[in-house]
Amino acid sequence: MALVLAYHGCKLETAQELLDGSPFLPSTQDYDWLGTGIYFWENDVVRAYQWAKEHRERFAHPTVIGAVIELGNCLDLATQTGIEAVKLAHKQFKAVLKKQGPSIPKNEDPAMNRDGDKVKRCRNPIPEASPT
Repeated sequence: MALVLAYHGCKLETAQELLDGSPFLPSTQDYDWLGTGIYFWENDVVRAYQWAKEHRERFAHPTVIGAVIELGNCLDLATQTGIEAVKLAHKQFKAVLKKQGPSIPKNEDPAMNRDGDKVKRCRNPIPEASPT
């Protein structure tokens, strides 16, 4: 399996807890681009730090912690196969939402960023199917 060097932007206290042996805790925010998980910047410590600095309202002391990650079952969005998988998943996602009723989530500009990039990728929870 492949190994990658990745960086996680966070607050100083979180970095210290991780270095002391605490596990990474997945983020469950509605703006997490790909859902619940732990987000890293691959091979880019500078971008991880920029991201942490952009979130100063949550991180009084932004910092970065590095990790060596062994890739397992991964979706590689830098390949045509990965891109096609996302297209198919999106098509199926829209079909489920159409059948079950909630609207498709809309990307938004957060209050602090009005440049039109729509960086807040909100997601609506999909209601559980009712028993038949």
